[in-house]
Amino acid sequence: MNGKTVRGARRADGTQVHRLAAMTGTGLVTAQREVGSKTNEITVFPANLLRPSLPL
Repeated sequence: MNGKTVRGARRADGTQVHRLAAMTGTGLVTAQREVGSKTNEITVFPANLLRPSLPL
């Protein structure tokens, strides 16, 4: 798991976009979710494990 703030990406309200990604040992991203501005990565972590979701 790895959390990053997306450089240059902003929401309409001006806040930054933060994503949590699940990756394999070779660096392949298998799941990712946006972390809400009023929460932290810990609350998104279980959802990434149970329901992987990649945007198309």
